[in-house]
Amino acid sequence: MIDRTIVPRISKINRVDYQNPDEYIADNGNRIFGFYSKNAPVIKLDIVFNAGVVYQTSALLAVFANSLMKEAPKGKNPDEVSEFFDFHGAYIESFISPETAGLRLFVPSKYFCEVIATFLDLINNPALPKNEFEILQKKYYQAIQNNLKKTQYVALKGLDHEIFGAEHPLGYVVKPEDSNSIEYVEMQNFVKDYYNLNNGNIIISGDYTLDMIEILRNNFKSPKNEGSKASFMENMRLTKLSGKMQKLRVYEFDDAVQSGLCAGLDLGKPTTEERLILNVLNMIFGGYFGSKLMKNIREDKGYTYGIGSGIRETAGKVLLKIVSEVGVDVTQKAIDEIYYEMDMLTKKTISKNELETVQNYMTGEILSSLDGVIPCSMMFEKLYSQNRDLNYITAQINTINNITPEILMNTAKKFFNSDKLSVVVAGKV
Repeated sequence: MIDRTIVPRISKINRVDYQNPDEYIADNGNRIFGFYSKNAPVIKLDIVFNAGVVYQTSALLAVFANSLMKEAPKGKNPDEVSEFFDFHGAYIESFISPETAGLRLFVPSKYFCEVIATFLDLINNPALPKNEFEILQKKYYQAIQNNLKKTQYVALKGLDHEIFGAEHPLGYVVKPEDSNSIEYVEMQNFVKDYYNLNNGNIIISGDYTLDMIEILRNNFKSPKNEGSKASFMENMRLTKLSGKMQKLRVYEFDDAVQSGLCAGLDLGKPTTEERLILNVLNMIFGGYFGSKLMKNIREDKGYTYGIGSGIRETAGKVLLKIVSEVGVDVTQKAIDEIYYEMDMLTKKTISKNELETVQNYMTGEILSSLDGVIPCSMMFEKLYSQNRDLNYITAQINTINNITPEILMNTAKKFFNSDKLSVVVAGKV
């Protein structure tokens, strides 16, 4: 019988075993990354394109295109296609980020050959039904109207506006009427330009076979029409950053009970080593439930139900972002505490116990995020979009285990300049 009076021994995680992908090359040069496991009788297939929000030349264009891609191939009814996938236990979802977008298929391994042709037909010959496009316009018109009444949404979009500027696809604040301004032909051209098979890569995970790989290779055999590059060249103008990063921007909501509070800090261009240290520093600052921001602003002061920070890399920028909702009567106090905690990291080393807690938490999170080939493939997809591979995980583990309070404080002194913090409030100050 287990003696439950004895505290379990804590072991340090010095390395994480993960599966590097097998790589296959299709005849047109597309790369197919495979994560195999006979213990996962399901296939997850991602086809990832460089078709994210940064490539759109008008608001919502990339989002509409991505949403309509999964409806049906040409000549087929969307309802029948949906029933076909349901019958085989398959599920399709679309995904989009600032840089990438695509379609994801989940299907039992035994039905892969039955559904793959239809799935690939969604990409090769998308119907892009006009009636669904018009429904999407109405849906987004209403959704944007509703979102603009939410303080958290307005604060988040307001911060992106401060960072990137109104000229940039990520900084433009979408208006309800933008959903009606999209031309159907414009959306068709976007799909033609960016959802062609020379513009993406394939990630397959689960119990796949070499026959399945060959099916994928054959579908990417001949070079496809690369589409017009006009929209891409036009996008080069839009990607110029013009954000002002004001010290404080307030969007007044007279009837607000809580203020949406978002803050951002441009971290410049840290080296890979500095980026790994910043991940640890961010975790201490606001990256998990026991962070300094949570302990101070939630637990000690009671200003919020939750506050967190994260580091985001996009459009050539490395940004620290802080997000919360606070009572309107304590908005300024919450902002003051954010400044306080950021400054303290530059002036005082953290305790050994606090650092050990963060080290154990971070290594445990990494371990759980790589538990199986499907989570591993998802981690790979995220890193690959940042021009990294899974070796980055080993480097992160080494940094976590070898970091010291002094290294963290020196890094904070270099990057955590609170004078350059831009704060956006939607509500009241």
